[in-house]
Amino acid sequence: MIKIYDIETLSNCFTYTDIDKEGNNVKQFVIHQDRNDLVSFIEHIMTLKRMIGFNNLAFDGQVIQMIIINHKKWLSLSGSEIADKIYLYAQVIIDKMNKGGWPDYPEWKMSIKQLDLFKIWHFDNEAKMTSLKWVEYMIDMDSIEEMPIHHNEAVTLDQINNLILPYNLHDVKATLTLYNITKGDTELKLYKGINKIQLRQDVSREFNIKCDNYNDVKIGDELNKSRYCLLKNIDKKKIPKSNKLIPSFKFKDCYPSYYKFETTEFINFVNVLGEQEVKLKKENKKSKGQSFEFTCNGTVYTIAKGGIHSNDSGRLVKPTDNEILRDADIGGMYPRTIDKRDLFPEHLGIEWLQGFRGTIKDRAIAKKKFKETKETKYQSIQETYKLSNNGGGFGKTNEESNWQYDPRVTFKTTIGGQIDLLMLIEDLECGGIHVISANTDGIVCLFDKSKEVDYKRICIDWEKQVGNYEAGNLEYVDYKLLAQTSVNSYIAIKTNGEIKTKNEFSSDFELHKNKSSRVIPLALQEYFVRGTKVKDFITKHDNILDFCNGVKSIGKNRLIAIDKTNDTETKLQKINRYYISNQGVNIVKNLPKLEKKKATNQLDIFGNVTDDSREQEVEAGWKSTIFNKIIKKDIKEYDINYDYYIEKTNKILNQIIK
Repeated sequence: MIKIYDIETLSNCFTYTDIDKEGNNVKQFVIHQDRNDLVSFIEHIMTLKRMIGFNNLAFDGQVIQMIIINHKKWLSLSGSEIADKIYLYAQVIIDKMNKGGWPDYPEWKMSIKQLDLFKIWHFDNEAKMTSLKWVEYMIDMDSIEEMPIHHNEAVTLDQINNLILPYNLHDVKATLTLYNITKGDTELKLYKGINKIQLRQDVSREFNIKCDNYNDVKIGDELNKSRYCLLKNIDKKKIPKSNKLIPSFKFKDCYPSYYKFETTEFINFVNVLGEQEVKLKKENKKSKGQSFEFTCNGTVYTIAKGGIHSNDSGRLVKPTDNEILRDADIGGMYPRTIDKRDLFPEHLGIEWLQGFRGTIKDRAIAKKKFKETKETKYQSIQETYKLSNNGGGFGKTNEESNWQYDPRVTFKTTIGGQIDLLMLIEDLECGGIHVISANTDGIVCLFDKSKEVDYKRICIDWEKQVGNYEAGNLEYVDYKLLAQTSVNSYIAIKTNGEIKTKNEFSSDFELHKNKSSRVIPLALQEYFVRGTKVKDFITKHDNILDFCNGVKSIGKNRLIAIDKTNDTETKLQKINRYYISNQGVNIVKNLPKLEKKKATNQLDIFGNVTDDSREQEVEAGWKSTIFNKIIKKDIKEYDINYDYYIEKTNKILNQIIK
């Protein structure tokens, strides 16, 4: 028995809802003064093999485990008394979470196995922090619902039946949809066919790592740890401690021994750069960190600790019949750099590198076996090895709290990789082949077809020079068009017709991101691929959800809908779906007042200076229709203001086509 579930804890009420993996067999239980399902709830719970939820390891599972442990003592109590005990414990859990405390019941102590989608998706990471409500928006749920009654309010049985239980079921259905996405059972392009559940099961069996609720990076980290301990023949508790006080070092200390430049401009820049001391941390969150500019043949490059990129502005690049527009990427750049330069955390010794190299080798074997057999097990294994080399290995060398921490490895890898790329850029430019763009592990060149032999020769010579010839060699793709607003925002059409998009040109979004106005990247793709006019595409597009935006209030911020026609204000949910319409409301963020010393010269939504102003219009100058509940009708009946979407799309186009 495997169930997807969710609970609600109110001041005088506890509810529980679950369904099976097929979305059937709804079970709901209530503990309240007028309905006490404690006995039947426990009987049901104890039949379950696994419970699947969202943030359930930290909250739902904790509450349920507490009920399991104490239920026998509660048999003589009233429903009201039991509900009160559950509610008070729920508040203790929330307070403990807010203060960064540990749960009372770790995963291994829970009576029923828990699968936490919140953990698997790494939504507990600060950069990816995502609520179930936001997921509902991102997956186009029929409705985005928030708790209809505040948790500290007492509710009647009628309110439970008509408000709380339906809401409880709604969240369970949202969790079920996320579970299916986690299995790869989805039409979302980024996740289709990628079974995160199966991967964890395969890893558990293959490597004896209990990782059901691990995020991808943690899986890689734990595999590295297991392999390292095996090579050292030590227990995990005996792993040497990292030195948190890393001695200072300069950029030149990160250069590879083989680096060599021929031209004065490259030599001078690399020498000046080399004398810069590597700052291990940003001064503050707003700080951009260290970066240095270098110009070659009109292309401006920014060199930083983390990677190289060209400072590309809006442009359209289309090769003529006599030209080639080619993208060359270094395969597995970071793992390959660590391997070829014999890098390892000083406190861990050569065994760490041996394990790292073993992982590279084993991944290649697993990839080959998957290609031959098509067994999903081998796909999971090779993906795990990839995680081990990248996020769980290289990525952790710059994480101070991690056992692999040694930023010298990080920056010898990243800075060294940039020196490699600069060597290639110099070789190509000296060979009459112009580099128009560079970004971290690849470069784009535009050159005459008569230079193709030279291009290939230069690249192969470079691969041999930097040690990338056997592995980590260049991977090529040719484009017939490249349109971009920056180095990290573009659409590229390959010669085979496939498209590659990033940022504002991409219509596929990770669940923790914001897919607002998806019609805009779709219109851009249509424009560049098929030549469809922006206005024609947008006004004829018939999926209302592609016109929708998402907005959320954080902390003490509040969202308000102002209807200027009727002179009314309506408080909105924390998370809202809306689209731009001809008639509608103005969505305003009501922000807490600033401290007096910080409140000077603040602008209100009309641009007037006022110390008391803390209102910010979400879509300044445009009206919106709140669309938290999807109402299906003909696209013409939605009253969409197409001008907004056309204007936004053309603004992007105007950066490219002057």
